[in-house]
Amino acid sequence: MATEHGPRAFPDGVPNILQLQDQIEDAWDNGCNSRGRAETGGIIGTRKFIGTQEVLTRCSARRFQDSNECSAIDQVLDNIISYFQRAPSGMEDGTIKIRSTMLPPIYLQRPGHSFTIVGLERTVHNEWHLLVFNPGNRYRDTARHFRSVSPRQKQNALEPYRLRPASLRKYSEFELL
Repeated sequence: MATEHGPRAFPDGVPNILQLQDQIEDAWDNGCNSRGRAETGGIIGTRKFIGTQEVLTRCSARRFQDSNECSAIDQVLDNIISYFQRAPSGMEDGTIKIRSTMLPPIYLQRPGHSFTIVGLERTVHNEWHLLVFNPGNRYRDTARHFRSVSPRQKQNALEPYRLRPASLRKYSEFELL
């Protein structure tokens, strides 16, 4: 994962898509991850997705695979927890503890799909859930539903954004960015 946090990672502002395409192509020209160019045929001026291979060219990525000591998802979860916990403390309001950070999201790639991880949630049973944006989910009705429920039910409004690590145990390889 990148060592820079939040706005310090991009002192001149977050690059737009065209700038990212240029930066990736420049890195390929300099021999960095040239496999990415071979796989895509180049990306400048195209509408091709910038995926993990392309971002690997621009950033640091980490690869996790099952080993005898620890499953890939356990390694991933340990790194995600560590990433979010090292951020400065946020707000606390007595009963609900919230750590608000300026950390950029983490991109989790598993075979055939990716998620954008924006946070963590620890349950009363000390289990972790990843809070994610999943391009495979429909979030359109979540806000409408959230307005119409009682305060006790609002906890359930996060359900579409929760990803339980157990659901990823069937995969033996991940990439984090």
